[in-house]
Amino acid sequence: MGSRANTLAELRGWTPFVGLQIEYSLIERTPERDLIPMAKALEIGVTPWSPLAGGALTGKYSKAKTAQKDGRYNQEMMKEFAQMDDRAHGIVDAVSAVAKEAGKPKAQVALNWLRQRDAVVSPIVGARTVNR
Repeated sequence: MGSRANTLAELRGWTPFVGLQIEYSLIERTPERDLIPMAKALEIGVTPWSPLAGGALTGKYSKAKTAQKDGRYNQEMMKEFAQMDDRAHGIVDAVSAVAKEAGKPKAQVALNWLRQRDAVVSPIVGARTVNR
């Protein structure tokens, strides 16, 4: 859709899109199928939101932190971030291992991965509350 809009804008002499704001992180990589290639092809900057996957890539939702005494996940806590499945936990574990080896925070590892993407210009990081 974005490529059609930019093509139409070019044909009619209108101002094309110059930025694309999308959810993009090590856990949410679906934009790599079409949006990131489109952004590269049309020279559109990408501003990913939720680059830390709602805190998941910082270890906020590790299995140890979300497990109840009986070993099941605390469903109330997981409502805030529903994508924490085995795949996501594996990604978080890999980020943790890299962070430990590099002696850097997990958030820095995840954000540096995004910053090294060809099309990404500036990730949006924000706190959910004033206190954080």
